[in-house]
Amino acid sequence: MYFENRLQAGELLAEELMSFEKASDTVIVALARGGAEIGFSLSQKLQIPLKILVVRKLGTPSDEELAMGAVTEDGETVINSQVIKSYGITREEFEAEKRKELAILRERMEKYLGGKKDEPLENKTVILTDDGIATGSTVKVAINFLRRKKVKKIILAVPVAPEDTEGEIKPLVDNLIVLFTPEYFGAVGQFYRNFSQVTDEEVISYLNRSKQPRN
Repeated sequence: MYFENRLQAGELLAEELMSFEKASDTVIVALARGGAEIGFSLSQKLQIPLKILVVRKLGTPSDEELAMGAVTEDGETVINSQVIKSYGITREEFEAEKRKELAILRERMEKYLGGKKDEPLENKTVILTDDGIATGSTVKVAINFLRRKKVKKIILAVPVAPEDTEGEIKPLVDNLIVLFTPEYFGAVGQFYRNFSQVTDEEVISYLNRSKQPRN
């Protein structure tokens, strides 16, 4: 199964979530940056608000794409113990990467919110989304973040995820929707015909457009 792009993948996901259409106690939380396009599609189709959550992957010193963990804006992390052990990552190396990514994360949140304070999520049903799940590090730390915000329920909805990761994530949320669980999984991008990088400006545009009145 291939998706044309993130917007089309979001439209397909929305079909599985129509029971939440116009739900007053529900909000979409999209992981930036790639998840913003998915979230925008969901927001338009379901007519519910869109929020952005920035979670930063913590890459290893030898390979930035290999996640040894992830961090959220409040500094909380999840770690991939297997990667840390296999690559001999020291505590100092982990903390240095965390500081670097946390600075980037907070800068982006400031840019996306324009200095405004985000609305609280307490007692909200959250549809958490991204353009896909690979190792699950960023999604896990996002789930933990939302639980600390005392949300009522978390529905995780993504276009694609590997079977083993899906099994790890499922017990952590109230409901999990995955459109495609491939037998062979290399990277999220391989299941999209167009997987171009989403810019900060596009994220801000999706947020602003999601707030416009709908006909």
